[in-house]
Amino acid sequence: MGFASAWLKERTLFPQLINEAPSGDTGIITIVPSYNETGITCMLDSLSRCLRSSCGTEVIIVVNAPPGADEESRLNNKLTINNIEKWKND
Repeated sequence: MGFASAWLKERTLFPQLINEAPSGDTGIITIVPSYNETGITCMLDSLSRCLRSSCGTEVIIVVNAPPGADEESRLNNKLTINNIEKWKND
């Protein structure tokens, strides 16, 4: 555990969503917020074309919606998740 883990654990607002630890060689973690982003795979394609770093990298996409989001946005978020899963398997 890091130096701030206990402090952060006491003050967290939401439950833990990621239960797996990153690989030991991970040196870069990119967090991408996504709301109503049907073209998210363009960003993933762009990242995959970057020069590889000497350390491991991880991309975390947080698909979310504000309270009261319209149905179209919620459906687009579901489409985004499906597109990400398809992209990972291709």
